[in-house]
Amino acid sequence: MPEAYLFSFASGEPAQALAQALSGAGARANWLDEVHWLGLPLPAAPGGKPLFAWPDAPLLPLFCLQAALRMLQSGAADLIALGQSATGEAAALLLGSPAAVGRWNLPPLARLEPLRAGAGSPEGFRAALQAALPHPPALAACSGFPSAGLGVENTPGEDIAGVCALAHRLAEGRAPDGLLAGFAGQGGLAIWIERV
Repeated sequence: MPEAYLFSFASGEPAQALAQALSGAGARANWLDEVHWLGLPLPAAPGGKPLFAWPDAPLLPLFCLQAALRMLQSGAADLIALGQSATGEAAALLLGSPAAVGRWNLPPLARLEPLRAGAGSPEGFRAALQAALPHPPALAACSGFPSAGLGVENTPGEDIAGVCALAHRLAEGRAPDGLLAGFAGQGGLAIWIERV
């Protein structure tokens, strides 16, 4: 099964968050395939790498994260930075493929898996999530739907800062796995995270 990994995460002003996400994993800017950033201000693209700017919208951080994970799983990219600016603060993730682990000896913090859990209502989305999960998660960051019934300690947040907060709790050893999920309008997105 193709895999995608989280190597590091950081927060601060946009350029600082991006630089710290790279240095936190021991990665170099020229190893990046591309940078995806939500909101303003944007950081400068390191080393002239492609920078894709996205507006803020409900579920867009989870959509961009799912898209990045699918690129890594398919082999279309090996190392991607994903970040978001919000209210003067920014958060950034460094994501990669198994090839990045082997080529640059980057140790992953977590394995991430985009989940298929389409449903037209929050209750249906929750039921689809329960069916898609390998087992109930220890931690979750959920928004836009009732999380009751998932049997987890829930923290709000579907933005990149929320992803960083959940990843931090997993890295500290507070839980072996977690779930990121959000529902807006007529659909939802979810990502399963397992500590490596």
